Amino acid sequence: MMNCFRADLYKMIKEKSFVVPTFISILAGGLFSYFMRNSKGDEGLVTIASSLSGFVPLFFTSVATVFWAEPYTSRTINTMIIKSKSRFSLFLYKTFMSLLFSVLFIMLIFISITITRICTVGNINLNLLIHLAWYQLPYYLYSIFLLIFIFNYFDKAYQAYISYIVFVLLFDNLLSYITSNILKTDFFNQFYLFNQLKMITGTGEYLTNSTIIALVFSIVYFLITYYLFNTREFK
Repeated sequence: MMNCFRADLYKMIKEKSFVVPTFISILAGGLFSYFMRNSKGDEGLVTIASSLSGFVPLFFTSVATVFWAEPYTSRTINTMIIKSKSRFSLFLYKTFMSLLFSVLFIMLIFISITITRICTVGNINLNLLIHLAWYQLPYYLYSIFLLIFIFNYFDKAYQAYISYIVFVLLFDNLLSYITSNILKTDFFNQFYLFNQLKMITGTGEYLTNSTIIALVFSIVYFLITYYLFNTREFK
């Protein structure tokens, strides 16, 4: 897979694929921290992380563009399949790179929060910030695997973008409203993972029902996506 990595790295550098998303992610972390500079202490830090969590999954679309959308659109995926040992190894490579660069975006945002928080407030609870990132990670993994699944399910890239963005921003809120106000039950709230992500405080039990559901769905999406990738005909 080194040949694929070198080719992707050359393409990313030449086309400056992540320059704009990197700048926006750093800016987002900085702006949220700056505007909430009056929210002091641990509560303020949790508020910042909670507010940003609703937008962080959207940055993953830039990763999907590089490793999934563009190869499918430009048909370079055919060359990659021919040169790779198997479709499975190629799928693992693309999935790993998607996870790696998505996590790097998360790290950039939290680093931006840290620097801005220190500059505006004067101190920061790094231990809490690390815990927040750790507690949020299963939900971000879920969103990454969901994204990869969507980009392999739809034939058109624009369909994948719209579906993922709508799912992240609206789907949980809509279903939560239906089940809570019409069905009069809160049982399904644990399944609304993007809503649960916003409620994380970095304390308490780590393996909650929602965390386990996020991890299980990540595995399910991984398996289904591999099936789609392995059986898909690339023309």
